[in-house]
Amino acid sequence: MKPANPRLPEDGPSTAPRYGRAIANARPLGGVPGVILARRLRANTGRMNSWHSWSPNGRWLVFASKAFGPYTQLFLTHIDENGESSPAVSLDWLTAPDRAANIPEFVNLSPDAIEEIQARFLNDDSLARAGFVAEQTGDAAAAIERYQHALELNPDNPHAHERLACLLAERQGDVAGSLRHGRLAVQFAPDNGQARYYYGQALLLSGDADAAIEQFQQALRLLPTTVVTDSGFSSAAVRTALGLAWARAGHPERGVTELTEATRLNPTNAMIRFSAATVRAHAGQIEEPLAEFRRAVQLDPGLERQFQSEEIVAGNCAREGQMARALDLARRAWTKATVAGMTADADRLRERVAAYEASARR
Repeated sequence: MKPANPRLPEDGPSTAPRYGRAIANARPLGGVPGVILARRLRANTGRMNSWHSWSPNGRWLVFASKAFGPYTQLFLTHIDENGESSPAVSLDWLTAPDRAANIPEFVNLSPDAIEEIQARFLNDDSLARAGFVAEQTGDAAAAIERYQHALELNPDNPHAHERLACLLAERQGDVAGSLRHGRLAVQFAPDNGQARYYYGQALLLSGDADAAIEQFQQALRLLPTTVVTDSGFSSAAVRTALGLAWARAGHPERGVTELTEATRLNPTNAMIRFSAATVRAHAGQIEEPLAEFRRAVQLDPGLERQFQSEEIVAGNCAREGQMARALDLARRAWTKATVAGMTADADRLRERVAAYEASARR
């Protein structure tokens, strides 16, 4: 009598489809109850035969295979009354060249029951994820395109709205578009602090500092429960934006409080230090903003070209009667604006220098 578990083919087991072999017509072996012989179907291709599905009448078998390339395609075989399979036929018209066909299923319907099969290989979440990957690789244009495509499929996708609120303002200067998407991001995800942060940034750019303050405060409140996906969103970043908004709204002293905490949380961030210098200057301080500006330049020498803090502090010095220092700071700011080719600023600062010189001669 032959062994109950006969030797399988050398190229692999044939006991189940998950091993890459479709089997059929399992028969008792030698009349011994409970012992069967599994055999390979002739329909098997030479490369990775996987998920299969039987037709309702048991005479057709569809399965996936990589016989012709790296992507799985669908193949169909007929099973006769003896359990023998016909050579597999490729259903190539059901598969795109750059897509894999997986998990086929027969449906017990008449041929005219399905009017159309929609090809939904990607949904809005897939496109939003692709947009985020493009962001991480520095391709903002591709990211914007994919987020916009995601919204074509689902206009209510909060992540796509949030990222467009950020990117349109930062990369394209489209404040109106940023406002629109920020408003929708908050509408669809009101408990997402990150969405409120970028909506607040758009509001601040539009000149609505009071509304921006409200969004930034909400972002701080929601920060502990927000799933952070952007390294630019942090307590320090929100407090920096809130401090700038307070200064823009005419309350720089409240801005100083926020920027003091922001620099404590992230002392090595040049832009936070630069923002602290600006807000402290607006608060009428003299030594503190200059010290913050020096720290910012140490962290990022490129900021040395900025003249706004020195211009504001020059005005603070003039109000305190420190005309020599006011004149020195105004001249430095004037030189920087001239070198940068900022004509309007340079003209304004030239007039400021002339006024300080006149005051110093009195």
